[in-house]
Amino acid sequence: MTTVNEMLISPSAPSLEEESSNFMGLQDAEVDIISQEAVARAIAQKQARGLPISIWNNGNPYYKYPDGRIEHIQV
Repeated sequence: MTTVNEMLISPSAPSLEEESSNFMGLQDAEVDIISQEAVARAIAQKQARGLPISIWNNGNPYYKYPDGRIEHIQV
């Protein structure tokens, strides 16, 4: 990874904007799509096994079960 000092010193170093919009050769939109698909797949797998997913609503954590039941998590 290029440090900020190297970017300031080297005229050929990529700008911060270019580096931040590129992750492992992917653009931000591509990373977003891959991430959303991974989350959807993980949720589907948990629900298929009858396990709840953790959600956050109005500043409070909850478990959401595959049958639609929602249970507040005491913290």
